[in-house]
Amino acid sequence: MNNHIRDLLSFLDASPTSVQASQQIVKRLEERGFAALDEGKKWKLKPGAKYYLQRETSVVALVTGSQPLAKTGFQLAAAHIDSPGLKLKPSSLKIDGNVARVAVEVYGGPIISSWIDRELGIAGRAAVNYGKEVRVVPVDLQKPVAVIPNAAIHYGISTIFSNRITIFSNRQFCGFAISRFFQTSITIIANHLITS
Repeated sequence: MNNHIRDLLSFLDASPTSVQASQQIVKRLEERGFAALDEGKKWKLKPGAKYYLQRETSVVALVTGSQPLAKTGFQLAAAHIDSPGLKLKPSSLKIDGNVARVAVEVYGGPIISSWIDRELGIAGRAAVNYGKEVRVVPVDLQKPVAVIPNAAIHYGISTIFSNRITIFSNRQFCGFAISRFFQTSITIIANHLITS
């Protein structure tokens, strides 16, 4: 397999959400000699130098030219790193026996049927209380810990389709079967989660 493809697959594996993707981008820029710029300070850019600026999940990288801008012009490339998904809603965790349910919000128009009856992980960022201070921290459980179960077939296909639409359009609770091992982590995350 080509090294560029391996590198891309490695990046994708380490980037379940835009939070982790932006961290991976910054890591790769720093490995290639890019220096961080502070948005709140005056910049002293040097000709031919490499810089980046990060604001939450947005990352801008630049290489300054060695000739005047008016003489050489500039090149620009852009991309976005978010993708469709289901975002956990804050303070929505409900536990009944071995099953925990968490309310979700649809983000970016995912194909809902592709999320049903499959193992799902939890990743993104969470606001966590540290005494009187609240810190936003990246979260990636790196294991499948949840599933959105499909309705039983005897309900009929139109009922199943109708229920799915109702669940997601009204943003009701979706059932997540969560293992006991992860319930403490999920409780902390769900009770302190920020939706962007």
